[in-house]
Amino acid sequence: MPTTLRAACLNVWGVPLVAQDLEDRLDRMVPALRSLEPDLICLQEVFLASTRARVVEGLGSAYTCTEGTAGGLLIASRFPVEETSFTAFPIHPRLPFAERLARKGFLEAVVVTPAGRLRVVTTHLAAEWSADGPRREQLDLLLGALEARTDVPLLLAGDLNVAVVTARGSTEAWEAFRGRGFEHAEPPRQGADGVWRRPSPTRVGWPRAGARRSWTPDHVLLRSTSAVAADFVSFSVGFDTPETAVSDHNLLFATLRLAPR
Repeated sequence: MPTTLRAACLNVWGVPLVAQDLEDRLDRMVPALRSLEPDLICLQEVFLASTRARVVEGLGSAYTCTEGTAGGLLIASRFPVEETSFTAFPIHPRLPFAERLARKGFLEAVVVTPAGRLRVVTTHLAAEWSADGPRREQLDLLLGALEARTDVPLLLAGDLNVAVVTARGSTEAWEAFRGRGFEHAEPPRQGADGVWRRPSPTRVGWPRAGARRSWTPDHVLLRSTSAVAADFVSFSVGFDTPETAVSDHNLLFATLRLAPR
């Protein structure tokens, strides 16, 4: 029988000494997350142990959370967690100092759903956009690792710091994911006028009342296997108004369906 799951993804903006209003935002963030009743939660920028403790305590015993704060990443699951691992990205010679301190990588957790095992991956790539720089190296490492993980369906949710579309069409990064069998929760679409529509903005800024620039570095992707079909049922962006925002990023919320073939 098909199983429907709800997945939430959020960059919580927990950078030490930089993030504003963190305590107040955490007070509102965790209850807001719980109110959505997600089965899976992928968080980025949970760098401090104190931030992780607030999140874990607020989510409560209904969720199993990954250990530690490696790379600022955290996965929480209402399903049993079978295994977890963190893979650190190499230190590129041109990696900015702040990115070195973040010690980024990607976090994996295999969870056991009613439809079987699902691999959940979250990551936060470097905020650096040169064609052959650290972010590109991290992306290539991530793509290579995911290409080899074909045993179970895979959900990737995180801050990739890449766009999937420009006015001229889909980007090289998106084509790389699509070429490896991934489906986007809000895929790029070309309008009748020939202009490509980007997915909903997810990085807006803070405070929200004065934020004017936005783009879409955060994404939720899904890949099936020969044994289990995985597809998106719905997708929305939340925590996206001055009244509901809890970060400089919006929340991504996807409903997905797993069905044995």
